[in-house]
Amino acid sequence: MARILSIRTPEGVDLEIEIASIVQRILAFSVDVCMMMFFALIFFLIASAGTLVFGAGEWSIAALIIAVFFLRNFYFTFFEILWSGRTIGKRLALVKVVDIKGRPLSATSIFLRNVTRDIELFLPLQVLMIPETVWPGAPWWMVLGALLWVFLFAFYPFLNYRRARIGDLIAGTMVASIPQPKKFKDLSENKISSRFVFSPQQLDMYGVFELQTLESLLHKGLKDEELLKVARVIAEKIDVAQSKIDPPRPFLEALYSALRDRHESRLIFGDVQETKKEGRYKAENA
Repeated sequence: MARILSIRTPEGVDLEIEIASIVQRILAFSVDVCMMMFFALIFFLIASAGTLVFGAGEWSIAALIIAVFFLRNFYFTFFEILWSGRTIGKRLALVKVVDIKGRPLSATSIFLRNVTRDIELFLPLQVLMIPETVWPGAPWWMVLGALLWVFLFAFYPFLNYRRARIGDLIAGTMVASIPQPKKFKDLSENKISSRFVFSPQQLDMYGVFELQTLESLLHKGLKDEELLKVARVIAEKIDVAQSKIDPPRPFLEALYSALRDRHESRLIFGDVQETKKEGRYKAENA
């Protein structure tokens, strides 16, 4: 059964986010580990080629060690910043990191959730697999302690509702299942009011995350009073007269349709805007 987390965004909009399943988390992590091994192999081949060509074996090995260090510590941080909470594995598993308070995901939060991963997992795994690299002549109790450490942190997500790692608790984040766009066409087939026309600048104030959120709200069957609260926040942000948004559903459906078309056209050129822009849009002739 899917787990749902209800949050309220800074704009006062209530959202329901589906928490990523354990299977999705394991799949994403497994793919990412395989990608890290693949990148490490690339670096190894480059280092080996450098040794054969230049004869600088020590420098090549040093370069390989540094590359593995950066992969182990910054692979997740790099891709989650680059792709707004997603790594290669998370993209394949259809999950992403989100802020539990509904705010745009910050680089600081991403760094905090990943900086603990080495202590949580990679270091104790290294002790288990190659204890000599951490403590030459490591006693048996150290290996046993590392095994218990891995067991504790690996199973911690099973013990809390949000399936959060320790790093997620520190950063105030969680891994959410990405809503599938199968409903997009259903909603866009509705008769959309032609009295709403939005400029590209207005539409670019919101990203894909807000598009998915708006879709979810429109499918909830909320009353007009509840939708009007959302419409007022949006209208203020994109400079639409409040008198035009009542009743709110035609306005929100027209905005949804325009937003979807805008992001799909940008996607053709590889231009993806994940989240909304800060501030408010103001028409030049206002």
